[in-house]
Amino acid sequence: MADLKVHAADSSMQYSSLAQLFVDVYEFPVLMVVALSDGTIVHKINANDFLDMEMTSVNIGFSDPPAQNYYKFLTDGIEKADAVLKEHH
Repeated sequence: MADLKVHAADSSMQYSSLAQLFVDVYEFPVLMVVALSDGTIVHKINANDFLDMEMTSVNIGFSDPPAQNYYKFLTDGIEKADAVLKEHH
């Protein structure tokens, strides 16, 4: 987070505005984010909420339930990103 704040504050950097987008949505202690290359955030979850998630019952090759939920988070994020991209084209 400290690095993002440094980059966001330095307007001479090419990606300072993108860094600021992530600073603006950050939630303590850790935030997982799926974003498009332009900085559009399509899916996010706070680590505390992630840990409180109900464990999925579908086994998709993972023996660790949190790994299954992380996989679900990522696939949901990809689906949301795809939907946003289709809306814009």
